[in-house]
Amino acid sequence: MLTHPELNLQWIHEWWPEVVELKSEWKTGGPVQWLLANEVAGAEGRVFISNPPSLLSFSFKTEEDKQEDITYKLEEIDCGTRLSVSVGDFADSEDHIACFPGAVVAWSKSLPKIKELSEQHIVQL
Repeated sequence: MLTHPELNLQWIHEWWPEVVELKSEWKTGGPVQWLLANEVAGAEGRVFISNPPSLLSFSFKTEEDKQEDITYKLEEIDCGTRLSVSVGDFADSEDHIACFPGAVVAWSKSLPKIKELSEQHIVQL
């Protein structure tokens, strides 16, 4: 769901509907771009770790914001699979602290959609 081109826009649109494509080959060291209309980059980043299907870590930076490092980790547990997400350090500046409430809202929309898509497509992918 995170890297699949036909599915990732569905959860990204929960908080950023203007994105038309999430562009990356998802290889360690490679670029990531969140493209808006007319191929304009709304945000850019770099893949730090790509170890499918259990670990994905990359940076995210818009022109206005500080860089966020985002890590997704899948773990098998007794009753299923756990997705853990860690997102940067919002306490490093006043501007970053001010971004925190918006990030909470975005993740509270994205994570349920990621779960829903995963449950719908687990067999198909």
